[in-house]
Amino acid sequence: MHDTMKIGNKKMKYYEKIDNKLKYIITFLLALIIIIFFIITKKNNITEILVSNKNIILNIDQQERIIILNQNIDVKYISSDESIAVVDNSGIIKGISKGNTNIKIESKNNKLSTFVNVTVIDDSPIKVTNLNFNSSNKLSNKYVKNNDLLTIKV
Repeated sequence: MHDTMKIGNKKMKYYEKIDNKLKYIITFLLALIIIIFFIITKKNNITEILVSNKNIILNIDQQERIIILNQNIDVKYISSDESIAVVDNSGIIKGISKGNTNIKIESKNNKLSTFVNVTVIDDSPIKVTNLNFNSSNKLSNKYVKNNDLLTIKV
């Protein structure tokens, strides 16, 4: 039984040939691991949280979702004043009462954060049951029928 083989002008032992193949396989696998590592770290190399709108105006009981523009980032939402606006885990803000507040958006690893300014207005219609006009507050040349909409600036 021969334990050597001829490659070109060189005589090599069989285990040397296997050794060389193993070296190539290990080198290839290490290179593949390094490439995968760089792809993963580059994907998650986020330096700031980006949102579609930094200023949101809501009416009382109106809702709007905060849209995160970054991909592959887990965040949590915190309202600085829940008596004005609340926010759920998916970023939906709801106006509670008139005023201004901030929603803090924070990465779950607490390394990044940003704020969204929220203004809640009360633009609800006012029900008027009776209008009385004296001589100085006339509606001139206006005809209003039953069930007509009369807009009054308050």
